[in-house]
Amino acid sequence: MAARMSLLLRRMPYQPLLSEEWQANMKRIEECTHCGQCASRCPYGLNAAEMLVPMLEDYMAFLREHA
Repeated sequence: MAARMSLLLRRMPYQPLLSEEWQANMKRIEECTHCGQCASRCPYGLNAAEMLVPMLEDYMAFLREHA
């Protein structure tokens, strides 16, 4: 879900996505070690680790603007 966060924030009521629980979930992206396990399991061949970093940056900017 975090990989689609940018879209979710702009296409649905965003307030629930700015909760402390969601903020903690999104901050977990910073713990990524880029081991490649998620990419190897992705049925679409996407590199999730690379996709999540910009999503976190966008989420944090959105949070600053709307919190």
